[in-house]
Amino acid sequence: MAGLSNRPQSPRQTAAREREQMAFDLRKSGASYAAIGSRLGISPQAAYKCVSRVLKRIVADTKDNVEAVRQIEVERIDRLTMAIWQGATSGNLGAIDRVLKLSERRAKLLGLDAPQTIDLTRKDNPRELTDDELAAIIASENNQSNSGG
Repeated sequence: MAGLSNRPQSPRQTAAREREQMAFDLRKSGASYAAIGSRLGISPQAAYKCVSRVLKRIVADTKDNVEAVRQIEVERIDRLTMAIWQGATSGNLGAIDRVLKLSERRAKLLGLDAPQTIDLTRKDNPRELTDDELAAIIASENNQSNSGG
């Protein structure tokens, strides 16, 4: 949808877009669909559809923009990583720390980190766990995760 806005429009399409935008602006100002319809000479249902079409275009444009910004950020992180890579591979602890932070940020942007799973089954005794036993297992898992193990 976002790419369609660059196509030439007929006068009828232009008028429809303008009506949709007016309906949307009225809705943003708090007007009901009945009031919008009355003001624009359309039914409340048509007013709703006008507002919905504008919202769909906004959502499509926003998704496109988010992806574009994400790509720019990834490229920026890659350039910064390249700039300090030699220092990091030469043992410069500050550069190593920066490369790790850049890598973490890149992974977050791209959704590369898998969610952590915790095995709550008891292989030695398959009975249900008590609340205290469950809390102890979670605490143990958290301690292992925090200590790098």
